[in-house]
Amino acid sequence: MIRFVDVDLDKHEARIVKRVLAHAKAVLAATDTPVQCIELGFEIPLFKDYNKEAFIGILDTLTAAHEDQENVYFITDYHFLILHQLMKWATSEHNFAVLQGADPILMDSNYTIKFDELVERLFHDTDFLLSSEEYNTLLPEEKEALGMSPELFSICNGWEPHPKELEIVTQPYKKQHRGYSL
Repeated sequence: MIRFVDVDLDKHEARIVKRVLAHAKAVLAATDTPVQCIELGFEIPLFKDYNKEAFIGILDTLTAAHEDQENVYFITDYHFLILHQLMKWATSEHNFAVLQGADPILMDSNYTIKFDELVERLFHDTDFLLSSEEYNTLLPEEKEALGMSPELFSICNGWEPHPKELEIVTQPYKKQHRGYSL
């Protein structure tokens, strides 16, 4: 289970996360040539030299973590950035399909998804969306008081992640754990 916020995801939210990851992987897998994430609408500045296989590997890891009911996965801000941007992209595609009368992408019903409400419910913060100017003007004491992670410097400045910044901490699921995906 992926650690999101201090509430359990309902079945619709859990299904949306699962379908976002599956939809992104299907779109990436269908491309014949390596393309920049921005060309697919992802807007994720993770890799200067985009590697489709590496990105699909990250999606596979997040999918496996989301589906595992035995463990809790504490993902990094890089992973939250990926999930946020993929949800933004996929909910936009879903809502466009629903408004056009086409089959919905992320839900079984023809309802639009309110992205901002989904983000508010699933993400404990969105500091990974700060610009380099916003991040770099904060004093170290302010960053510490706001609980900002060390990898935020790299994210906000558009740097490629260090392999350690993509490591996911895993713990066995316990009854006192709350706020995890289904």
